[in-house]
Amino acid sequence: MTGDGIGDVKNITVQNSVLWNGVWGNGLEIGFETRAESISDIVFRDNDLIHVEGREGTFTIHNGDRANVSNVLYENIRVEDSVGYLVDFKILESRYSKDTERRRIENVRFNNIEVVGDVFPTSIMRGFDNTHGIDGVTFSNFRIHETTISSEEQLNLEKNESVKSLRFIKAQYRARGSKVYGRAMDQSTIEKTLQVPEVRESVVSLSNTTERAGFEPAVPARGTPVFETGSISHSDTSPWLGSSEQYIASARRTRHFTK
Repeated sequence: MTGDGIGDVKNITVQNSVLWNGVWGNGLEIGFETRAESISDIVFRDNDLIHVEGREGTFTIHNGDRANVSNVLYENIRVEDSVGYLVDFKILESRYSKDTERRRIENVRFNNIEVVGDVFPTSIMRGFDNTHGIDGVTFSNFRIHETTISSEEQLNLEKNESVKSLRFIKAQYRARGSKVYGRAMDQSTIEKTLQVPEVRESVVSLSNTTERAGFEPAVPARGTPVFETGSISHSDTSPWLGSSEQYIASARRTRHFTK
């Protein structure tokens, strides 16, 4: 972390994780606070995002301060149930900003991404101005609903004139995400995903955490699940505060799951 801007951020890897995002927040985010000279060499690899709700994004870079954000890799990631923006890159002044200077987002690569779900999501990219823009984003084997994306139109992308040098590359590899979630690949709904023991235990453990934070009662966790390097994450403002069984029942009513 950069705190008030002392030091840069470099060589960060998030891998082999199963993530769940609630009403607020983002799936995999850099920002909004980017008070550093440089944020670079960031890798998100071998992950599964099994639920991303709300109007914010799944893959997001929100450069709200003075950092130059560069050399970011998203690789072998599977996304299910992305409700808000799929890709959301912005250079902006936000309510979280403290710096007055703005810089750039550059050299970002998506490699082997698989997106499934009921809704075809929208993506957005907005630079700050022609000097402080977004440059050099590559989509290699980026698949949405079984279609390999080869153009901005297929990506359903909104952008401004400060976005340059987008590339689309087709390949013949299908992303499988994390090792934990891999066993559920033949079962495409979130409900069946929860049948994977490690995933279900994490949901129950997370439920217990929200109870300790002062929300509704939750079932006690049956031990801490062990992943290789990751776990399920969840927004602390999500309306889901009960057991995994209660959430499944609630989600069916709100059409988060399919039968």
